[in-house]
Amino acid sequence: MCINFVVWRKPQINKNDHIAKRLRLLPPQVCLERSRVGRGGKHAALSRKRSNHRFSSIFGITFVLIVLSIRAGACPIELPTATISIKGNPLTVELATTPTSRGCGLSHRGELPQDQGMLFIFSDRRPRSFWMKDTFIPLSIAYLDDSGQIFSIQDMVPLQTDEQYPSLHPAAYALEVNRGWFSRHGIVVGDVVEMNLPLVLNVR
Repeated sequence: MCINFVVWRKPQINKNDHIAKRLRLLPPQVCLERSRVGRGGKHAALSRKRSNHRFSSIFGITFVLIVLSIRAGACPIELPTATISIKGNPLTVELATTPTSRGCGLSHRGELPQDQGMLFIFSDRRPRSFWMKDTFIPLSIAYLDDSGQIFSIQDMVPLQTDEQYPSLHPAAYALEVNRGWFSRHGIVVGDVVEMNLPLVLNVR
């Protein structure tokens, strides 16, 4: 049975307007059509809700993956460290042995503690060139041959993208420190860097 509410109006009595409701039975086929329409509307609403939920879930997962990928490739990155020495002056260095770590270098950092630096280790020996893009710290760089002997020392300007600092000769290593560290310790071209590096390094 299907019930329909109908509003009807009685004649005015004592100047008051009375409104009452009267029940009216509808034919079965009308009830069936209304039921179908109601179910169709509910299914459509449920389908839209599920679609929106699915879209939100996909969007959320995509956003998280993008953030994680950005963070995974962001500089600076955590690197292994070692202690080296030049003319008796110890220096703790981060070891940049991969294209990603060498590409990041000391960029996007606010400071570099004293007596610390970064040692760039290459898998082959050829001329190198560095620049200071996105690097806020004034640095000095030393280029080394495969025996660890320094053959070039240069001071580099922060955030400089127009100027590059080439080695001119084949280099197996490059060592970056705070600008002036070499001169303060009397280190010059021809000095040898004593390296105590891990036996196993993933250099590529």
